[in-house]
Amino acid sequence: LTRLPPQHPHERRPGHHEPARQRGFCPSRRLPHASGSPDAGDDPVNSSDPSGLDNKYGLTLGACGSFVAAAGLGIGLGIEGLPCWLTSSSGNPGISGTLGIPGLNAGATVSASLDFVVSDAGDVKEMGGPFYAVQANLDVIAGASAAVFWGVSSPPDNTSIAGPFNGIFGVEFSFPPLDWGIGGDVGVWLQNTWVHEFSGWACWLSGECLIARAFSKVVNPLLPSKSKADAILNEAWPVVEEHTSGSECTSKPSRVLV
Repeated sequence: LTRLPPQHPHERRPGHHEPARQRGFCPSRRLPHASGSPDAGDDPVNSSDPSGLDNKYGLTLGACGSFVAAAGLGIGLGIEGLPCWLTSSSGNPGISGTLGIPGLNAGATVSASLDFVVSDAGDVKEMGGPFYAVQANLDVIAGASAAVFWGVSSPPDNTSIAGPFNGIFGVEFSFPPLDWGIGGDVGVWLQNTWVHEFSGWACWLSGECLIARAFSKVVNPLLPSKSKADAILNEAWPVVEEHTSGSECTSKPSRVLV
């Protein structure tokens, strides 16, 4: 008798076909769209966007009046208020009001200032809702302040304040002689913002819409396309499939430096 060598269970035999899912990777993640964007219809020639869904990154600027009173050593106590005038790259202006309370805080401060806001929101309405902010204030009569804020969506169970990041990010800052107060602190704040968008004849008569549309005309050509930015990222930092054993598609793509 001739004893045949044992076959590995995952060894491919001649003429044997194994489904892609059993080879350990996801067929749907095999190759990205040649144009870098599914909205472009996978057109590698001109990366066209017939549906108009290939949005650019947004930009919203604002000027705010700010009042902050806070104290704490760990758990913070205090309040802040920020009424703002906003304009965005979509061409619509608006006003917003923000109220915040400190979650964690170290130090004590009372200050009033004129602040400036820069955000990646493409529309003033995206500036509404709950936000987290990490901010610092330092005032000896005249002073300065800076904050980084990011938007959060409502948590799925609506029982906590820790919702997922919603993609809106921004900075807020002030400097002498636009910041007056006494003290200093640094903390994590919980904020909620309400936004009213200007529209209609009153907006045009007041000049608000004219300024916003002029801002949009200047800024929009300078903003990068999301699909082009993703294509550059994919070229510089490609997605590589992780092959796994087994019959389930459980691996995730990872980026590796080349």
